[in-house]
Amino acid sequence: MLPNVVCENLVPGSSLSLESVPSQAIHHQGKRYTLNRVFTVHQRLEAYNLGCNLAEQGVPVLMTASRSRYAVWVEITSDYLPSATLNNAEVSVVEAA
Repeated sequence: MLPNVVCENLVPGSSLSLESVPSQAIHHQGKRYTLNRVFTVHQRLEAYNLGCNLAEQGVPVLMTASRSRYAVWVEITSDYLPSATLNNAEVSVVEAA
């Protein structure tokens, strides 16, 4: 299964707190997603790889693209919280170096 990819400036954003840790969130097609990871435009393939791996695991995922970054977002559901990301890593933002 392939993740949906949308233009980042077309989805409204907000903030939320997961396990008392501030995080970014977006709303798309009636669903709410939390930020999992951020990649530079040069890391596009890594972003798609993560998105596809999560989707194959059954994790509802959305990807956004902008001129400066690619972002992988995971739907906030009772099945997802607190951590059901790749390799059971907690939700985190990874800024590319």
